[in-house]
Amino acid sequence: HLSLRRQRQMCIRDRGYTKAEARFVRFIKATANNFPESNILIVSHGMELSFGINGLLKQPRMSIRERGGLTNTSTTILSTTDGENFVIKDWNNTSYLNKKQDDSTTI
Repeated sequence: HLSLRRQRQMCIRDRGYTKAEARFVRFIKATANNFPESNILIVSHGMELSFGINGLLKQPRMSIRERGGLTNTSTTILSTTDGENFVIKDWNNTSYLNKKQDDSTTI
């Protein structure tokens, strides 16, 4: 398995959305399968998370904005029971920031 650092280096070299989404999906599925009983924290840029989560949910790219964007420093929680199929438990939660969010803070 590739380290997160190595995946980031690969992403910098090849920034294509399709390839970045595929890498994200592979990494998350592998991580979920390697640690099936664990809660896992993934920290990333909102755009990468948006495309990657769309890939995990098997949604078409054009639907990326249907759930709304991801705000800087927000928390999104996904759940899986089999490491293959994912559901959203919480999307773009910013309640702990105690600050009104706007278009300048959301991807």
